[in-house]
Amino acid sequence: MKILYASETYLPTVNGAAIFTNKLAKEMARRGHEIFVITISSDLGNHAQKEDGITVYRLRSFSTILKPSQRMGPFNRAQINRLVREVKPDIIHIQNHLFIGAPAVDAANQLEIPVVGTNHMGPGDISCFLPLPDFVKKIVDLIIWKHLGSVFNKCSYLTAPSCFVFDLFAKYGADRPGEVISNGMDLNMFRPKRSGEGTKLKKKYSLPDKPIVLYAGRLDPGKEMEVWIKAVPYVLEKIEAHFVTVGPGTRKNSLRRLARRMGIDKNITFIDTVPYAEMPDFYRLADLFAISSVMESQSLTVLEAMASGLPIVATNSTALPELVHDGEDGFLFEAGDSTMMAEKIIQILIDPALAKKMGQKSLELVKKHSDQKTFDSFEAIYKRLAVTTAKA
Repeated sequence: MKILYASETYLPTVNGAAIFTNKLAKEMARRGHEIFVITISSDLGNHAQKEDGITVYRLRSFSTILKPSQRMGPFNRAQINRLVREVKPDIIHIQNHLFIGAPAVDAANQLEIPVVGTNHMGPGDISCFLPLPDFVKKIVDLIIWKHLGSVFNKCSYLTAPSCFVFDLFAKYGADRPGEVISNGMDLNMFRPKRSGEGTKLKKKYSLPDKPIVLYAGRLDPGKEMEVWIKAVPYVLEKIEAHFVTVGPGTRKNSLRRLARRMGIDKNITFIDTVPYAEMPDFYRLADLFAISSVMESQSLTVLEAMASGLPIVATNSTALPELVHDGEDGFLFEAGDSTMMAEKIIQILIDPALAKKMGQKSLELVKKHSDQKTFDSFEAIYKRLAVTTAKA
C-alpha cells in the first residue's frame, strides 16, 4: 500500500504526536509499504528528502511568537493538494486538524481516498499559550474544537490514544466510526533498571546519591510545573530526595526562578532536551515519576516511565487516570494540590516494598500498550479501508 501521513509535527521536533507519527511511518515502511509524510519545515522553504526510507515533504512554516519551538504552515493548501494528487496514496492518515491535516482531508475527499484521523490534542493545548483572559480563551477553544469536529467528520475512521480524547470527537460533531488505540510503547527500548545502571549519568549531571523523582516532558503552560516545584519542600521535610526535569519549554526560566525563591534550587536539576534515544537512561536512574499536568491526551512520558518499571504520581485529570490506577501502579492527586502531590511522593519513597510493588504493576499494565499491538491495529485499519474503497 501507499500510505501518506499528514502531521503538523514530525521529528526532529519532539512531542508525543511527532514521535508517534515517526515510529508508525518507519514501522509501516519496514513492513513493506510505500510511505510518504507531509509535515512542516524548519524554515520558509519547501524540502523533499528520503529519511529512513520514507519520502518526507517538509513545507514552509513560520515560528510562532508565543512558543518559538512550535512552527506552523498556514499557507500550504495548494501544495498539499498537489502532493496528494502526485502521490495518489491508498490511505491518508492525519494526526491533527490544523494547517496540514485539514487540506489533506479535503484533497483526499476529492479523490475518494479513505482517511484515518487521529487526534492527539486535548482542550487548551493551543489557547494556554495565548496571553488572553480566561473567557476569551474559552471562546478560542470552542472555535478550535468546532473546527476539529468538522475536519474529523470528513474522515473515514477515527482513532485517539485515550477514551478521554476519543469522547471529544462526538462532543464536537465528529460522528464517524472509530476506536481507541494507544500511541504505543517500545517495550524493548524502555525497560527497568539493572544493577549498576545510572552511575555514569549521575556523575555527568552531578546528581546526589539520593532517591530521584523524575519528570520528563515540556515545561509549558498546562503542564502545571509550578505545582510540581511547590511540592518539593514538603517532600524534603520528610525524606532526602532529589528532583530532576528533562525537557525544554517556555516556563523553564520562570521555574528556575521559583525554585531559587523557595530556596530549593540545589534540590532540583533542570536538564535540557536530550536525544530521544538517550531518554531510557534517565528513567532508569529514577525511583519515581511525577507529573502535575492537566493537559494529557495520553502521556507518552507516563508510558515510558511505566515501561521502565517506575511507580507514578499523577494528576487526577484528563487521560492520566487511564494509565495511573490509584493505589496500584501509583497514586493520583487532585489538580493544583502540591501538598497532596508531595504526600503521595513521600508515601512511595519511604516504603521500598510499596514502590517495588507499584513498579511491577506498571510493567504489567503497560504490556497492553505495546507498540507492536498499535502497529498491527493501524495496519489492519488501512487494509480494511483500502479493500472497502476498492470494492466500492
